[in-house]
Amino acid sequence: MPELPELLHLCSQLQTAIIGKSYENHVVNNVRVVKKEIFIDLDNHTSIKIHLMLTGRLSIYKSNITRHTFSFKKDSSILNIYLNDQRNFAKFDIVKTNITQQISMENILLTNRTKMFHRALRLLPGIGNYLVSEICGELNVYPLTKVENVKLEMSHIIGVINRLIHDITLLGGSHKYTDLYDHNGRYIPKYYKNPDMFVINSGTQRIYTRIKDPTIRKTSSVVTRSKSRGILKPINIKP
Repeated sequence: MPELPELLHLCSQLQTAIIGKSYENHVVNNVRVVKKEIFIDLDNHTSIKIHLMLTGRLSIYKSNITRHTFSFKKDSSILNIYLNDQRNFAKFDIVKTNITQQISMENILLTNRTKMFHRALRLLPGIGNYLVSEICGELNVYPLTKVENVKLEMSHIIGVINRLIHDITLLGGSHKYTDLYDHNGRYIPKYYKNPDMFVINSGTQRIYTRIKDPTIRKTSSVVTRSKSRGILKPINIKP
């Protein structure tokens, strides 16, 4: 699923492409990202809300997996943007425009100080699997450490998160995702699914690895927690 850097990059492209054009006779005023959703704000106080989910992509190119066409007009020109989705997971709707101030990252982490670090990170807007791994790796924090036990200044943690998001966005996002013009991002994650590191899936405590360890049991290619609290500790990361 596209995460915050991919969505911010796509949002920037959409802002350039469609602001000032009209959609169904209403002018586009703004394009913004909230969590993992894209909002295209119109001048009648409504917004097109798009959630790409796992397999959805926005593109100027139509394909055999196009599920919907958004047509934006200005004078005699028309720009079609296609919602392409191989598995039809993506969702969109017309909603009333509602701009609310987002809670700061620091407040979210402090409010969830008793949660494991990787779970608290997932509560941050737009943060998912690969960003969680990149953040833990850059901070050298074991993901199952509780937030309150992380021995780093909160300002440093927030600074690293913001830097990663900024730098990855400038590279067009992860190499696994395409943008509005079907170009792949240029960022290759350092820690995500790295056999020497870790990846913890959303909703579960599963670590993908090729490292053998007698304290864990394997389910196909996935390594799961054992009942004895044993979990594979990644190389270079200390709890």
